[in-house]
Amino acid sequence: MHVPLTITVNGQRYEHQVEPRLLLVHFLREVIGATGTKIGCDTSQCGACTVLLDGVSMKSCTALAVQADGYEVTTIEGLANGSELHPTQDAFWEKHGLQCGFCTPGMILASVELLSDYQVTIPELGTIRATTPPIVIITSNRTRELHDALKRRCLYWWIDYPDFEKEYRIITEKMPEAPARLVEQVTRFVQELRTAELYKVSGISETLDWIAALVALDRHELDCKTIDETLGLVLKTQEDLEAIRGERAQALFERSLLPTGTARNQ
Repeated sequence: MHVPLTITVNGQRYEHQVEPRLLLVHFLREVIGATGTKIGCDTSQCGACTVLLDGVSMKSCTALAVQADGYEVTTIEGLANGSELHPTQDAFWEKHGLQCGFCTPGMILASVELLSDYQVTIPELGTIRATTPPIVIITSNRTRELHDALKRRCLYWWIDYPDFEKEYRIITEKMPEAPARLVEQVTRFVQELRTAELYKVSGISETLDWIAALVALDRHELDCKTIDETLGLVLKTQEDLEAIRGERAQALFERSLLPTGTARNQ
């Protein structure tokens, strides 16, 4: 089955018939040849696949192509004006902020949003804008050890995964168009999924991505077949997918349907 997709990428309009579960990053790279958008970690952590969707940064490996229907997408190929580089590209070049270069396109596009409008997009919270120009310090996540002197000057704040009520509230506020029954089922399933031993436990960002994809696919309720077909939107490693898909996913889904307080070892 294919569905129509109309999308503008770097100022050029495209109309295609695509599979509903085709990821945006694969559409950009394989369908229209925008290979500056990279596929890196497969866990939505590295940001190499970052693009701008109507000016807001997003990871294209966590979104379906159909979710970008009607939107304008900017990839690294669309930043420069002919032979004149974008100021952020110039700055990365001048300061040698390139490392190996593979994930640089995503870093540049995320920086364009952050530096041009003094804003940053957090999936769980939306777009946060500064009221005054901030001092911007850009660092990487989980890749470098911080010196002890710097740690002493930092406020460490561990934010645990939300409980059902909080996650449900966040999703309904961020996606009011999602069917209430679907939101409840997905939230309960994700809560159960976090009890499994996984290499990478999914956060609320993945829950939002999953809900958005299911809405785009016109799903109104969750079932085992849908879980198996779309689980890659919430689990980001092949090991976790292989461990959960099938019978284990079905068992988790059935447990998530149990009334609150029912013994989970049944």
